[in-house]
Amino acid sequence: MRTTILLLVSLSLISAQKCKKNTSGGDTSPLVEMHTGACFGYCPVVTLTVLNNGLVRYNGERFVEKIGKDSFNLTAEELKKLQIKVKEVNLWQYPDMIKTDVVDAPFVTLTAYEGGKSKSVRGSFDRPAPLLELEGMLKDLSEAHGFEVKRGVNPN
Repeated sequence: MRTTILLLVSLSLISAQKCKKNTSGGDTSPLVEMHTGACFGYCPVVTLTVLNNGLVRYNGERFVEKIGKDSFNLTAEELKKLQIKVKEVNLWQYPDMIKTDVVDAPFVTLTAYEGGKSKSVRGSFDRPAPLLELEGMLKDLSEAHGFEVKRGVNPN
């Protein structure tokens, strides 16, 4: 009897672990990434990597409220809207670098992933509107989940 109970408890724990892995896993390949660069002031330096399962990996490097790595999950609706936006923007149509004449402009690198391939576009204020919209959407999603990325923080 005791052996049977231990066996049942063990089986239920194993199946619970399998269920847990299945619900949090999904497609863990990257969908899109945004890396913001520094300026002469307090521009936030942060990387957001969104996976196809809705997990967003945050890495705050400098001039942000939260320094270090963290993560949050997008809702199904947020993820769907972002997937549509990434497809609409189609980073593959842009050059790798969009030049600017502004000396102190912080650069942003957007990278889209598809089928094992990636395409990055780096630029500043002079980027086309669709790129700025994708950046804005990523920043809005981050802030909606409690991660300030739009406003730089004075380290003093």
